[in-house]
Amino acid sequence: MEESVKGSELILTEEARLDILETALWYERKREGLGEEFTLNLEATFAKILRHPKLYVETLQGVRQVLTKRFPYRVVFYLDLGNKCIVLAVIHTSRNPTVWQGRIS
Repeated sequence: MEESVKGSELILTEEARLDILETALWYERKREGLGEEFTLNLEATFAKILRHPKLYVETLQGVRQVLTKRFPYRVVFYLDLGNKCIVLAVIHTSRNPTVWQGRIS
């Protein structure tokens, strides 16, 4: 079993916040309440990340990715030295997976 990271905190970059807002609005336009369902699903994904962030395999430059349930999105994040989970992007799985790479500072 993977160890959890004690005292971890999840931080959304401005780009990730914009990803979430745009996606929630898009789903809400499709069907009333669907944007909120997306947001709640994403919060559950964030909780999984916080419980066991090291469960997800490191890829390029220490970045980790996790797929959401029900919605076809991936959460792209990394752990900083202070055990904070920094979310770089929330992107649709059909998009080029390298779209977030320009967001690494």
